Amino acid sequence: MVGLTGGTTTTEVARAISDRRGITVVTNALNIAGELAIRADLKLVVTGGTARPESYELVGPVAEQALERLNLDVAFVGVDGISLRRGLTTHHEIEAHTQPDDDRTRPIGRGRGGQLKLGRVAFAQICALDAVDELITDEDAPRRCSAS
Repeated sequence: MVGLTGGTTTTEVARAISDRRGITVVTNALNIAGELAIRADLKLVVTGGTARPESYELVGPVAEQALERLNLDVAFVGVDGISLRRGLTTHHEIEAHTQPDDDRTRPIGRGRGGQLKLGRVAFAQICALDAVDELITDEDAPRRCSAS
């Protein structure tokens, strides 16, 4: 099972895996759900929740409860900031709570515009950096960033 939060990079991940057969995709992103709903060869699970128009994400207690009951193999998590001290962060605290939280699932940071997010700290923490197995970013991202 693949988990996808909202964001430009996670939308690109959804497009890249949309032709895979037999996979299950779990998302709280309305735009991703809309793109994958027409794919007959994959199973789409949408969390439910309250729609947040700024990000097209379903958030809040309903979304959180849905995610608590699901076991994901991998999660692609969009972020607004990535720092060594504060980990993965987002501008909105309600989005920080609507992230896959499974010991077997490790978030992967958002890539597009990655050079603008490395070393930055946004308002609410999603997870510590040690919870991340792999960081995907664009080729312009610096190899080292500040310890913000």
